[in-house]
Amino acid sequence: MKLVINSCYGGFHLSPKALKRYLELKGKNAYFYKKTKYEYIDGIDEFTRIDNFDSIKNNPYVNCTSIDYGKITNTYPSKNPEDFSIQRNDKYLVQVVEELGEEASGAFSRLTVVEIENGRWYKINEYDGYESIEYRDIDDEWELAEDDI
Repeated sequence: MKLVINSCYGGFHLSPKALKRYLELKGKNAYFYKKTKYEYIDGIDEFTRIDNFDSIKNNPYVNCTSIDYGKITNTYPSKNPEDFSIQRNDKYLVQVVEELGEEASGAFSRLTVVEIENGRWYKINEYDGYESIEYRDIDDEWELAEDDI
């Protein structure tokens, strides 16, 4: 089985290019919005759709959604949970990271595809965004480390 982890400090984030490709594989459009007005300064929050995809680069402050809110909206362009509740072994996620390589990683991540033998127990460990795979076989004997009292 293949799955995707983040192999640097920062956190698991897909780049705008990867988000766009992921939604394409699911048969959906990707819309990107940037906050252009702020309530505490302008009296209203405003978000503007970015139609020139090449201008986005790897901007962590751009929101991606599969919902078109129009050119300008006062509604926070939230991610559709149906599109972005992505399992780490999602076939489209794996395909995107394999296709795009380093370009799949968000601004503070380095996404890596790892392969795990089917039937292995595993979990993803995370520390400050850096992830690793921990394996456990069901018949292993794990012991608790504690001082002798």
